[in-house]
Amino acid sequence: MLFSKDIVTFTFTSEEQKVVKHMAEQCWLGSDDATIATRGTKQHDSSQFLLDQETGQYGELALHQFFFGKTEGMNRYILQREERNSDKYKGDQGSDLWYPEAPDIRVDGKASTMRKNQNPISYNLIVRPRDWHENTVYVLLLRPKTEPIMKVVGWASTNELPDTLKSSGIFEGAYVKRAGSLNAMCEFIT
Repeated sequence: MLFSKDIVTFTFTSEEQKVVKHMAEQCWLGSDDATIATRGTKQHDSSQFLLDQETGQYGELALHQFFFGKTEGMNRYILQREERNSDKYKGDQGSDLWYPEAPDIRVDGKASTMRKNQNPISYNLIVRPRDWHENTVYVLLLRPKTEPIMKVVGWASTNELPDTLKSSGIFEGAYVKRAGSLNAMCEFIT
């Protein structure tokens, strides 16, 4: 069971924020309403979609900094983003963590903006079938509104996801796991 004390919070410096904003702009493919709709969002505003890209990039940076520390994490994040931005249509093959020393390790961050409820434990880890990969660890990352903060909430392995997809509601067709039932991040590295 996960508790609030288990959540790791990163607050990003102005320099880190500049890098994240730049990377979000670089990796954004642009979109029209049809593209936005296929990603499961109700937005029809490309500026909001770009903010969602920033949230994803803050999540990637937080993962790198969690595993490698502030400086090394930032360096690895930049190297990964530069490589991925060189071929934006390739995708990340289900891993948001650049770890060339152990290429079989797959860590897929699921980042989202916190809306009305500011209690991270009340959120869900959502994994869509197109994002599901064998031998992957999924990490729930939450950003309070548009702040330069990322909460690294907890994780679940592929084997710990539910066996069935949600059959109704906003998460219909996805694997859904409550944040309170995730593993604490400290358990991942011990």
